[in-house]
Amino acid sequence: MDASKKVDLKIIIIGALGVGKTSLLHQYVHKTFYEDYRTTLGASILTKVIAVPCHPDSPACTS
Repeated sequence: MDASKKVDLKIIIIGALGVGKTSLLHQYVHKTFYEDYRTTLGASILTKVIAVPCHPDSPACTS
């Protein structure tokens, strides 16, 4: 039986200016790529929900 459990994960991407960190995140989350360069001021927070099936023998997937 496939079960899934909700787990909140947070990923931080850091790097030099102008290398495409925000464009990479938009590609992953929204399936769009921004070719024009716009500086991100502060932080860019994006959310994506994915389902990862639990393996029956995994202790992380027990109730």
